[in-house]
Amino acid sequence: METRINFKLKNTIEVKLKTFDELKKHFENKNKFTLIKGEEITNVVDQKPFHVTALNIEKLILPKVIPPEVNVNPSYVIQKNIDDIAQQGIDFNKPTLAVLNHPNMQWSISSDIISEIKKLKHIEIYNGYPDSLSQGDIYHHPVTHLWDIENTLRLSSLNKNLLYGVATDDSHNYYQFDTTKANPGKGWIMVNSLSNSVNELINNINLGNYYSSTGVEISNILVEEDSLKITIKEKPGVTYLTLFIGSIEKTPPHHLTKKKSIRIKKSFEISSVLEISKSNPASYTFSNKDLFVRAKVITINTMKNDLSLFKNESAWTQPVINNNFKSGF
Repeated sequence: METRINFKLKNTIEVKLKTFDELKKHFENKNKFTLIKGEEITNVVDQKPFHVTALNIEKLILPKVIPPEVNVNPSYVIQKNIDDIAQQGIDFNKPTLAVLNHPNMQWSISSDIISEIKKLKHIEIYNGYPDSLSQGDIYHHPVTHLWDIENTLRLSSLNKNLLYGVATDDSHNYYQFDTTKANPGKGWIMVNSLSNSVNELINNINLGNYYSSTGVEISNILVEEDSLKITIKEKPGVTYLTLFIGSIEKTPPHHLTKKKSIRIKKSFEISSVLEISKSNPASYTFSNKDLFVRAKVITINTMKNDLSLFKNESAWTQPVINNNFKSGF
């Protein structure tokens, strides 16, 4: 930014921010650093905020502000954002990306809302801003559980695409560092891409070719027909645990399975810890009752700057659909 003193306005300090093109010219390095144009769209419904990140867009997308007296489902305004972002991809012949941000902020987003949104591919499962409440509380689940609920619904009954999980620092504070501040470096994603060109990065993110992290590095994710294997890039003196998590179909009561005239609704144990491994690589073989499986790698050492429930550095892989799943219903 640039500053100057306006002597005509009682020595007021005026600030001029750099444009995206100016910053891009100054910072971007073809092989090391890429800037992507984006926006956080802030909608308001019934005095609650609903935020959607738009990446690789060209034009400003205006938020939807719905007055309290108008009865509108939040999924309506979020859908408008998703559609506007996709339309810019069509208009400018480029891939775009939309992320539904911090669902637990003010406990504003439920699975019912998410399930009504079409063509949504990404949701924040970790956000470094303290008020995002990613970890939940005694009355509310962590966002990762909401993520698992939604993917269970999508695969078992909604016939929708998988929802991928994003981690971000949501940085706002750059000079004071403590657990109450939204500092940079709290969360990010690692993308598997052959280059750091904008379009290739966006395309790979939209394909789910990334994992999310607050500090753990994964060197390889191997998905095979019946297994998931995670190789961790270890740091000296750090202990790692890999949790394989998924939705597993519950077995119906025996007396119900014998009554064919009774229609039984599918039931799943959601966010079930299927296996814990101290090995590196860590591997899990799918059961035919696993609807999908994802991995979470945690460290035993404490993060220097984060909330208590996330005191261990973590990494989350994207969920893997079990093609050998066999329903007992």
